[in-house]
Amino acid sequence: MVMATLAAVAGSLAADALLVVIGQAVFPGTRGYVHFQFHDYAKLTVIGSSSRARHGRS
Repeated sequence: MVMATLAAVAGSLAADALLVVIGQAVFPGTRGYVHFQFHDYAKLTVIGSSSRARHGRS
């Protein structure tokens, strides 16, 4: 179960990073915007991914 949680968190964080890069490329005006930063989404991603992996929901 621990490995599944770590895999879910790592995969979700990688997806977050990719989405931020894509979002800033598509909408260059958001580059540097204080609420469109990786760390803002990473906190919620870790909480959500670990909770879903722990409870077996997809």
